[in-house]
Amino acid sequence: MAGVAAAALGLLLALAVSAPGGSGGERGAARVDQALRDLAGDLRALCVSVRPGNEAAPTLARLRRRFGVETTVVHVTRGEGGDNAAGPELYDALGALRTVEARAAASDVGARVRFLDFRDFGFAR
Repeated sequence: MAGVAAAALGLLLALAVSAPGGSGGERGAARVDQALRDLAGDLRALCVSVRPGNEAAPTLARLRRRFGVETTVVHVTRGEGGDNAAGPELYDALGALRTVEARAAASDVGARVRFLDFRDFGFAR
Protein backbone atom coordinates (compact mmCIF):
# COMPACT_ATOMS: atom_id res chain seq x y z
CA MET A 1 0.00 0.00 0.00
CA ALA A 2 2.87 2.38 0.77
CA GLY A 3 4.25 1.76 -2.73
CA VAL A 4 0.94 2.79 -4.30
CA ALA A 5 0.82 5.95 -2.21
CA ALA A 6 4.40 6.82 -3.12
CA ALA A 7 3.67 6.25 -6.82
CA ALA A 8 0.53 8.40 -6.63
CA LEU A 9 2.45 11.18 -4.88
CA GLY A 10 5.21 10.96 -7.48
CA LEU A 11 2.66 11.22 -10.28
CA LEU A 12 0.98 14.19 -8.60
CA LEU A 13 4.30 15.99 -8.21
CA ALA A 14 5.27 15.29 -11.82
CA LEU A 15 1.93 16.63 -13.07
CA ALA A 16 2.11 19.67 -10.81
CA VAL A 17 5.59 20.62 -12.01
CA SER A 18 4.97 19.95 -15.71
CA ALA A 19 1.48 21.45 -16.09
CA PRO A 20 1.36 25.02 -17.41
CA GLY A 21 -0.16 27.88 -15.43
CA GLY A 22 -2.35 26.86 -12.57
CA SER A 23 -4.50 28.26 -9.87
CA GLY A 24 -3.07 31.54 -8.72
CA GLY A 25 -0.27 31.35 -11.30
CA GLU A 26 1.89 28.97 -9.26
CA ARG A 27 4.83 27.42 -11.09
CA GLY A 28 7.57 24.98 -10.24
CA ALA A 29 8.25 24.49 -6.54
CA ALA A 30 5.44 26.86 -5.55
CA ARG A 31 2.98 24.76 -7.55
CA VAL A 32 4.19 21.55 -5.89
CA ASP A 33 3.95 23.19 -2.46
CA GLN A 34 0.38 24.35 -3.21
CA ALA A 35 -0.62 20.88 -4.44
CA LEU A 36 0.64 19.33 -1.21
CA ARG A 37 -1.19 21.94 0.90
CA ASP A 38 -4.37 21.21 -1.04
CA LEU A 39 -4.05 17.52 -0.23
CA ALA A 40 -3.42 18.16 3.46
CA GLY A 41 -6.84 19.48 4.41
CA ASP A 42 -10.48 19.72 3.58
CA LEU A 43 -11.21 23.22 4.88
CA ARG A 44 -13.31 25.60 2.81
CA ALA A 45 -13.90 29.35 3.01
CA LEU A 46 -16.70 31.31 1.39
CA CYS A 47 -16.56 35.07 0.77
CA VAL A 48 -19.87 36.74 -0.09
CA SER A 49 -19.51 40.06 -1.92
CA VAL A 50 -22.16 42.50 -3.10
CA ARG A 51 -20.31 43.18 -6.36
CA PRO A 52 -16.93 42.37 -7.92
CA GLY A 53 -14.15 44.30 -6.26
CA ASN A 54 -15.63 44.04 -2.77
CA GLU A 55 -14.17 40.62 -1.98
CA ALA A 56 -11.43 40.10 0.61
CA ALA A 57 -8.75 39.05 -1.91
CA PRO A 58 -5.72 39.26 0.44
CA THR A 59 -7.47 37.09 3.02
CA LEU A 60 -8.54 34.57 0.38
CA ALA A 61 -5.00 34.39 -1.01
CA ARG A 62 -3.54 33.85 2.45
CA LEU A 63 -6.05 31.12 3.33
CA ARG A 64 -5.42 29.37 0.03
CA ARG A 65 -1.64 29.63 -0.19
CA ARG A 66 -0.65 29.32 3.44
CA PHE A 67 -3.23 26.87 4.73
CA GLY A 68 -4.49 25.08 1.60
CA VAL A 69 -8.08 26.19 2.22
CA GLU A 70 -10.42 25.79 -0.77
CA THR A 71 -11.77 29.30 -1.36
CA THR A 72 -14.87 30.48 -3.21
CA VAL A 73 -16.17 34.00 -3.85
CA VAL A 74 -19.90 34.53 -4.39
CA HIS A 75 -20.86 37.88 -5.92
CA VAL A 76 -24.50 38.84 -5.43
CA THR A 77 -24.46 41.12 -8.51
CA ARG A 78 -22.14 41.53 -11.48
CA GLY A 79 -21.48 45.20 -10.68
CA GLU A 80 -23.51 46.63 -13.55
CA GLY A 81 -24.90 49.49 -11.44
CA GLY A 82 -21.57 50.98 -10.42
CA ASP A 83 -19.50 53.73 -11.96
CA ASN A 84 -16.74 53.18 -14.50
CA ALA A 85 -13.84 55.62 -14.34
CA ALA A 86 -11.75 53.46 -16.71
CA GLY A 87 -14.01 53.33 -19.78
CA PRO A 88 -17.38 54.03 -21.42
CA GLU A 89 -19.11 50.79 -20.39
CA LEU A 90 -22.34 51.13 -18.42
CA TYR A 91 -25.06 48.78 -17.18
CA ASP A 92 -24.97 45.35 -18.90
CA ALA A 93 -21.68 46.09 -20.70
CA LEU A 94 -20.17 47.14 -17.38
CA GLY A 95 -21.51 43.96 -15.76
CA ALA A 96 -19.82 41.88 -18.47
CA LEU A 97 -16.54 43.74 -17.93
CA ARG A 98 -16.75 43.30 -14.14
CA THR A 99 -17.46 39.57 -14.64
CA VAL A 100 -14.24 39.15 -16.63
CA GLU A 101 -12.31 41.16 -14.02
CA ALA A 102 -13.82 39.12 -11.16
CA ARG A 103 -12.83 35.84 -12.81
CA ALA A 104 -9.26 37.09 -13.32
CA ALA A 105 -9.03 38.34 -9.72
CA ALA A 106 -10.32 35.03 -8.38
CA SER A 107 -7.81 33.13 -10.51
CA ASP A 108 -4.99 35.32 -9.15
CA VAL A 109 -5.77 34.28 -5.57
CA GLY A 110 -6.68 30.67 -6.41
CA ALA A 111 -10.39 31.03 -5.63
CA ARG A 112 -13.48 29.83 -7.43
CA VAL A 113 -16.02 32.49 -8.38
CA ARG A 114 -19.80 32.30 -8.61
CA PHE A 115 -22.51 34.87 -9.32
CA LEU A 116 -26.06 35.03 -7.95
CA ASP A 117 -27.08 37.41 -10.79
CA PHE A 118 -29.21 39.87 -8.83
CA ARG A 119 -29.39 43.30 -10.52
CA ASP A 120 -27.08 45.96 -9.14
CA PHE A 121 -29.25 49.02 -8.63
CA GLY A 122 -26.37 51.44 -8.01
CA PHE A 123 -24.80 53.06 -5.00
CA ALA A 124 -26.12 52.84 -1.47
CA ARG A 125 -25.42 55.88 0.66
